[in-house]
Amino acid sequence: MSVQSTVSALRAVLVDALERDSSVVVVQQSTDGPLGAFPEDRVVCVPVADGAAAALAVGLAAGGRRPVLELADTGRLASVVEALADAVRLQGGEVSCPVIVRVPWGAEATGIDTPIGAWLDALEGVDVVCPSTPGQAAALLRRALTTSRPTLILEPRRLYRRTGPADDALGCRVVREGHHVTLVAVGSDVDVAVEAADALHEVGVSAEVVDLVMLQPLDASTLGASVRRTGRLLVVHSDDPVLARRVREAAMEAAFLYLEAPLASASGEALALADAARRLVEY
Repeated sequence: MSVQSTVSALRAVLVDALERDSSVVVVQQSTDGPLGAFPEDRVVCVPVADGAAAALAVGLAAGGRRPVLELADTGRLASVVEALADAVRLQGGEVSCPVIVRVPWGAEATGIDTPIGAWLDALEGVDVVCPSTPGQAAALLRRALTTSRPTLILEPRRLYRRTGPADDALGCRVVREGHHVTLVAVGSDVDVAVEAADALHEVGVSAEVVDLVMLQPLDASTLGASVRRTGRLLVVHSDDPVLARRVREAAMEAAFLYLEAPLASASGEALALADAARRLVEY
């Protein structure tokens, strides 16, 4: 099984798509990068003007192309939400608009990130996904390049430095089984949740870890099944209370009659999360 870095895996997906499908266009904000061998009409360099770049990408998608727009950080999402809403309206009018927006997300930013939860209502109709492994990052981009729906891919910055094998998990999944409490997370927070589960194991608490993967539409079925098994939920998040609230609401609707403790959320290091989860078990 081949092992690749996240950056290499994503690059390979884009190169393969550009070579196979003449409708694919990469819209990026830098002349630097590994795609210089492709002509200017396939790899388009635009100024750092995100609203205009997003409008260009949506226009290309409505015209039959398959654009992949690369942003610098989620602090720029405000300027592309309107364009993505236009893509959803076009899609609703039966005009295929398969625009893809890729954006680095999470800690260790040079730009200013915006918590994604605050944007999900405005992005209704857009598939919003976030990988937790290098192979999953490649699989999600590959899937986005075959769907007709607008897609926003949040790529955790910490993931860029990691290597890993192919991973075809495209939706919400249980990454560690347990029966006392469910820890649900997304992106880089999945690793922290697994560390917390390891710490809980040392004190006799069995924690199930769920990787959301898809933030919109949210897979309430898989989430609810886990919470029904454990009776407890701790949403692990990096300072995104709106996203945490949305996940709690989905779990409440799917598993209300099975709850044995209040639904909770927390951010922080693994030991702090483990302590929060242990308190739920002792409730």
